[in-house]
Amino acid sequence: MWSVKTGLVALAIALAAIGHAAAQDWLVEEPEFLPVDEAFILSAELDGDGALVARWKIADGYYLYRHRFAFKTREGTGAQVGEATIPPGKAKVDEYFGEVEVYYGQARASAPVRAGGESAEVGIGYQGCAEAGLCYPPQTRWVAVAPAEGTVSFLDGDKR
Repeated sequence: MWSVKTGLVALAIALAAIGHAAAQDWLVEEPEFLPVDEAFILSAELDGDGALVARWKIADGYYLYRHRFAFKTREGTGAQVGEATIPPGKAKVDEYFGEVEVYYGQARASAPVRAGGESAEVGIGYQGCAEAGLCYPPQTRWVAVAPAEGTVSFLDGDKR
């Protein structure tokens, strides 16, 4: 009987030690974050009305802020970007920005581009975070929009 008690005590001590070690590993283990262009995969095209449509495929565990979507043209060009159309997002209380709207899984935003028959360089701005605690700095990806041809292409350095 004494040996069964001793065995049970030894087993309990061993299980406690294993549990403690696992808990310590979990506390020390840091999450690995995706590069920004893998967390938020951006594509762009022109719709039938000539508006620039930006779409993001958002990785699991990540989200984009609605209020950080923006379209702009390079200074000194004759091109103009109209008011953006951005669908409502999901309400979230964010530790950085307070009450915001965010997108999980996918997002879409569009804006009319007036280029005067020429191509225009348009910057697509956005910002997002990982649920595990990392917020990426604001991003801008530049595209060449050619309304006459109906094409959009990412500029060098912003290739997709």
